Amino acid sequence: MHQYFQPLDRIQVLFDYNDFMKEVIHAYKGRGDIKLAQIFAYLLRGHVSYMKSFDAVIALPTSAEKLKTRGFSQMEEILSHLPVTLCHSLTMASRIKQSELTKKERLKQVNPFTVSSQVHGRVLLIDDIYTTGLTVHHAAEILRSQGVHTVEVLALARP
Repeated sequence: MHQYFQPLDRIQVLFDYNDFMKEVIHAYKGRGDIKLAQIFAYLLRGHVSYMKSFDAVIALPTSAEKLKTRGFSQMEEILSHLPVTLCHSLTMASRIKQSELTKKERLKQVNPFTVSSQVHGRVLLIDDIYTTGLTVHHAAEILRSQGVHTVEVLALARP
């Protein structure tokens, strides 16, 4: 992966994406059990000081189609239950659902992100599932092109 992208400065993952986490995240995102956002927020509460140490905290945005289908942005909903100010500088264009693509197909994807307002310094990207890392690397790439010097990631789960 790093042969294609500048490395991220740090990646933290809270949980293994095992069968249990897969089911819980699917219940939240796939079936819309929005009450689970409060539980995820509770699990993230120990990281609030860490989040506040950044110049910007960005929940990886959801595409317009997903937002319309799901009715909420999964990470923004979780973070709304924590005392953290979110930066909404990234927007995501339409794209094929990443979980339906092979790793090779994912690597061929065009960067779906644009920056809508200036961000500088240290940025923390927050995502639900870190799989191949392509999504966060695309976000980091566009942020670094705008002058961001540090990009770290905090994800709920990783396979």
